[in-house]
Amino acid sequence: MDTLIISESFIVKEAISCLFRNTFSSSYIEATKNINTVEEKLKSLDLIFIDINEDKMKEVEVATKYKKINSKLKIIVLDLLENEKLCNKAIKLNVDGYITDLEDNDEFEYILHKIMLGKKYYDASIIQKTLSSKNLNTNDALTNRENEVVAQVAKGLNNREIAKNLSVTEFTIKKHLSSIFNKLNLKNRQDIIIRYKDGSIN
Repeated sequence: MDTLIISESFIVKEAISCLFRNTFSSSYIEATKNINTVEEKLKSLDLIFIDINEDKMKEVEVATKYKKINSKLKIIVLDLLENEKLCNKAIKLNVDGYITDLEDNDEFEYILHKIMLGKKYYDASIIQKTLSSKNLNTNDALTNRENEVVAQVAKGLNNREIAKNLSVTEFTIKKHLSSIFNKLNLKNRQDIIIRYKDGSIN
């Protein structure tokens, strides 16, 4: 997979490059501060990973233009500052992924594989701040497994304890919680507990 990483931070470029090498047998990985220095290569890339800030929004705009030329091109944005304004712009530009943090390698692999399969991934924590509740599918019913997670959260258990009780990984529990927050338009675990106790979550 041919990948371009854009960041002003040396540490971010090195860390993300390392993750890509460990996750995929990439035939090409390049890291740069400025997309303009490699613009000709955008026509043949598989993925562009952009560490975003106010100054890098133009880089996202340039990258998304090449999606019309290069149909296989995917764009992931990393926003460590969780800037709602930038998130809204990036989503309107139809980026494939918008993430605010990477907690572990499993999460990184999950996000990458999902996006490379043609699906979108937007971090739930930032989406809740930028989109209205009707766009968050708040009327979607919880799955049986999600209801089990809700019941465990209501007991005050942490992710590790819930994962052990349900015989799944902590990463799986994080994904279930993200889905629960999205569907019910909740912000945190305390909201789940309150809704569960007042009977508004079955």
